[in-house]
Amino acid sequence: RKQRFPQVANFLASSTETTLNLNLSKAGRMAVHRLIDNQMGYGKVKHSSVGYGHGRYLVLTKECADTPSTLKAKKEQKEKKEE
Repeated sequence: RKQRFPQVANFLASSTETTLNLNLSKAGRMAVHRLIDNQMGYGKVKHSSVGYGHGRYLVLTKECADTPSTLKAKKEQKEKKEE
């Protein structure tokens, strides 16, 4: 199923991306909903639909992901600790 949604696979594999906006058809949004709800563990990715009608899109957010600023702070702390 990841082959149908390569952008979702890339998003999940990325260590820096925390959100992904998907402009898909209703069937595409439902397929991604099923992929997340039925095949992934609870608490890894949350999803929500934004907008209405043809302008509706799906937003995926990593649950346990660090933001870029948090990653930078952790890196700085690690460097200080190593000194």
